[in-house]
Amino acid sequence: MKRFLSASAMLALAASILGAQTALTIDKAVESALANNVSVERAQIAYDSLGRKSGNAWNILIPSLDAGAGVTHMTVADSNSYYGSFSATLGITPAVIKSIEKAKLDYAAGAITRETAFRDVELAVRKSFYGLLYERDYVTLVEANVATAQKQYEQTLARQRAGLVPEVDLLSAAVTLENLKPTLESARTAFENDQASFKRLVGLDQTAAITLEGSLEDAAGISAIDVSAIGSSAPAVVKLEKSLEIAKVQRDAIAIGLRTPTFALAYVYKPAKTDAAGSDWENSGYISASATFALDSFIPVSQDAETIRSARDSVKDVEIQLADARVADRLNRESLLRSIARSRAAIKARTLGVTLAERNYALTEDAYRNGTKELLSLQSASDALESARMSLKNESYALLGAVLDLEYAVGVPFGTLGR
Repeated sequence: MKRFLSASAMLALAASILGAQTALTIDKAVESALANNVSVERAQIAYDSLGRKSGNAWNILIPSLDAGAGVTHMTVADSNSYYGSFSATLGITPAVIKSIEKAKLDYAAGAITRETAFRDVELAVRKSFYGLLYERDYVTLVEANVATAQKQYEQTLARQRAGLVPEVDLLSAAVTLENLKPTLESARTAFENDQASFKRLVGLDQTAAITLEGSLEDAAGISAIDVSAIGSSAPAVVKLEKSLEIAKVQRDAIAIGLRTPTFALAYVYKPAKTDAAGSDWENSGYISASATFALDSFIPVSQDAETIRSARDSVKDVEIQLADARVADRLNRESLLRSIARSRAAIKARTLGVTLAERNYALTEDAYRNGTKELLSLQSASDALESARMSLKNESYALLGAVLDLEYAVGVPFGTLGR
């Protein structure tokens, strides 16, 4: 899949060089990011590293091997002695089992970290995508306002020349038009800057020309949401749950390692020979087995005893963090649900407000054209229509963002709640 997506990105770059544009839906943008984003690649590398460590955790049972050779020159006897050496040693404690178990848990925790990194990137892509839609619509709206202001200026100019309106109305129309132009340039600049950041996020070349296929009107189709039946799957909670498992295993491994015997096996082989006449190789070596039992950990004020207590404290600390994270998750859910309910209600009101503002502007424009309304009334109606449209888009963007945050918090696939 990754190779295919990378090829797609290359094709997109080639198309941009040729002047074509790459159409991106929100799902295609996510696919591109999961294939090319730097954070995703780093998370995968870290996960693969933990996988190797977990798969090779048993290597703690492999003996330590050493080999060597040397020569010694005796100056008095003017002779040389030669030797070789080979040794194999192995130390085993009951804590070995816990060490292997911890490696497995670290790997499982790595899977959670990787999945969280993937969801972080996907959340960022989806929110950035909707953010660009909002900015694109804002640019379009300001462009429309500029066109309307231009039209008002031309109408006022014609009426002023006909002696129907005073010169101050013409000046007012010109000021309104000129004030909108910097606003338009600022909106375009912000859109271009955020679009560049979006390309970096999804792993596209900055020279790629893209178009976004989507609409903030998706918010209108979001229904009421109930997550009461969904368990706590917030990334912070899930990671802390696994961290608690690891801390408990680490605590047990430390206690077992310091309060149980250490068994050691050793094999040493060391042949030696001198260059004296008739000297043969002499083989020496030994095999040993021993068991040692450290007593320091049973002394309350010893460093080993403090190490055990610190491991226990670490478990308690993670337990406190986990309990607090669960409370925070519940509060976050409730807050997001309230925000979603408020935005849904607000969108209905904002939609009616846009309909009313459009009707009022149309009537005011006709009245101004017929000479029964002043320019100030027309400009006020235009401002009211602009404000109504932007309020609706802003509320739609807020609702989509809140739903994405809730989907992230409860751990369900993006694009499922409220659809």
